[in-house]
Amino acid sequence: MDYSKDNAMVKIFDDDPAPKKPSTASIFEEQGITTRDHGAGSDNLKIVFSDTVAPEEKTPLPNEGSSPFLGSFGGTPAGTGTNTLPGPGSTGTGTSPDTGTTGTPLPVPGVVHPVGVPAASKPVKFFDESQSVENKLNEQTVDEISNEVIDTINREFSLSLLQHPTKEERKQVTERIGVLVTRASRGRSLTPGAKYENNLSSELARRLMGLGFLDLLLPPTRNDISEIGVYSSGLVQIIRKEHVEWETVDVHPSAEEIQRVLDRILGPQNKNLNETNPSVNAKLPRTEDIPGGARVKALHKCIAPPGRNAVINIRLYDGKPVLPEWLLARKEFSPEMMDTLRAATEYGCKILITGSTGTGKTTLLSALCNFLQPHWRIVKIEETEEIWIARDTVQSIESRPQTFGTEVLPYTLANGVDDAMRMTPDYLIVGEVRDGIAGLALFRALMTGHSGSCTLHANSPREAAKRMAVLLGADAHVSKVDANQMFADSLDLHIQIKVRHGRRIITSISQVRKTLKAGDVWFDPLWLYEESSTKNDPQWRKVGDLDLNEELADELFGQAVPKIETSSIVQAEKEGI
Repeated sequence: MDYSKDNAMVKIFDDDPAPKKPSTASIFEEQGITTRDHGAGSDNLKIVFSDTVAPEEKTPLPNEGSSPFLGSFGGTPAGTGTNTLPGPGSTGTGTSPDTGTTGTPLPVPGVVHPVGVPAASKPVKFFDESQSVENKLNEQTVDEISNEVIDTINREFSLSLLQHPTKEERKQVTERIGVLVTRASRGRSLTPGAKYENNLSSELARRLMGLGFLDLLLPPTRNDISEIGVYSSGLVQIIRKEHVEWETVDVHPSAEEIQRVLDRILGPQNKNLNETNPSVNAKLPRTEDIPGGARVKALHKCIAPPGRNAVINIRLYDGKPVLPEWLLARKEFSPEMMDTLRAATEYGCKILITGSTGTGKTTLLSALCNFLQPHWRIVKIEETEEIWIARDTVQSIESRPQTFGTEVLPYTLANGVDDAMRMTPDYLIVGEVRDGIAGLALFRALMTGHSGSCTLHANSPREAAKRMAVLLGADAHVSKVDANQMFADSLDLHIQIKVRHGRRIITSISQVRKTLKAGDVWFDPLWLYEESSTKNDPQWRKVGDLDLNEELADELFGQAVPKIETSSIVQAEKEGI
């Protein structure tokens, strides 16, 4: 509502879009008050209070000075009768026939206020919540209140406490914010309502002690989300755990809030996102609320049209080790397939897991780590720590890009693999091979007697071999034949995982042949997914057995494992395996 300057009033509530102004008569009639016009063109109305109006149709008049829309009301309730009220062109006073008193000047020009209300009737409520423009304060007023509260909190609490509050400290600061918001509103004679004030207090608490709008999607508020995506248009989507589809959520952060959240994430990591450095990799550290941490990718708006705000993608990690039984319950593989994977992992087979983005490669690798020998020394190398292994004999190494604008050198996956080889590991784990330099370092390690496993983006076993050859050729200048031979010498088992019927499924488990065929890598399939099976009843067929040396097979299975039949190999080759 826009008050006139003559009355020294200011615009305190957002009226965009402005609701259509109801007539004076319609307001009274909605409240059960009969009005009579004095004549055509008359600005004066005559209000008749009737005792026959149902009590439920009469709503209470706001207490004096409590309405943020009309200010205080003039006049004192009197007995029953009629009141003659002035119109917009009058002097602002009215006369009550019942009392003979003169009403007080109207505080708002152009709006008619009742001077007297029958004692037996309930007072009139001029505006309900639907007429109050959702009780929403305008942006300028919200900014003034927010800045006032933030300044006070920053004076009263230390920066370290606000950055890393305990649960008790968070509760204490949140309560203090609520008191300050209420005080700031009352100081401006505003009463937007408890719900609005609570929402504003919660938003300020997230801004001061958390990650703003992300706190609505992160633990402990929500524990069912695995990935969060913020578009450059401001749209926010999520992927829920055990799902693969993106869903839009009802969260609408402003461009300024998105930038504040990014600064909050990147600042402690000494990273900047700007036009000279438009792409940043970061992480959310493991905390009590987010025990698994998260991987963060951010792009500056200058390279992400329409450029309203920066692009953010957050991949959340499990806060506890992934158990194979969980994946078995989700029907990602069969119990018999799990026995095959257990035997291969316990033996120390060198395993490659491939799949497209979001198929669960790292999750499957984490689950297989439960089968590693309990006394083994494990060294894992990752860009961002994702794999959680529940044992003490695990050493993690993280790669690090070069810090922009400094002389700090990068620490790559290849550096991590080279260093791990000098740490006498029993088993190496590389989170994901993304380039030929890392692939060459890994293959060198696996070819010198180290056991290990890794993941790679590829959609089939043959594509995995071809892609690795391309990476080795482009980045390390290794010929195709030499790259294929390194692939065959370095790996024992290949696992392909895909999405079928909206569910992650292992589609094949194959052994890697140690000899090339016409210069290419070939695979002996052990398990194949039946593409004709349904979502709720996935089926696999066994086409071969794990080929280990006879002594180890005796130890693991109690008998020698038979060789895979040639007919199964031919059948798999026809299917593109």
